[in-house]
Amino acid sequence: MNGALAFSMLISERKAYTSALTRARTADLFDLVQPGKDLFHLLSQDKFCAMGGGAPFEHDGIIVGGVGVSGGTVSEDVAILEAALDRSNTAGPADSPGAVSDPSSAS
Repeated sequence: MNGALAFSMLISERKAYTSALTRARTADLFDLVQPGKDLFHLLSQDKFCAMGGGAPFEHDGIIVGGVGVSGGTVSEDVAILEAALDRSNTAGPADSPGAVSDPSSAS
């Protein structure tokens, strides 16, 4: 995101990691990691981040990783994440970056 602080890269990686690890959106974890809550101890993990903007990424119904967005406000990060996930869900194989229409022509 233009004008984003450099540490936004680190935060986005942590959001992606957290969502892949927990198989949940980071925004859904926020209330669960507050002081006195059952998952509060997760905040002591180096890579854990419960700010909105992270989601697990699925392919054929299997979680294959996580996606993290950072650089704006939390609501902006979530909006960008939702748009990206919506796009990935509506894109057909030919619309995907690096997709090849004839597999025999792949290098």
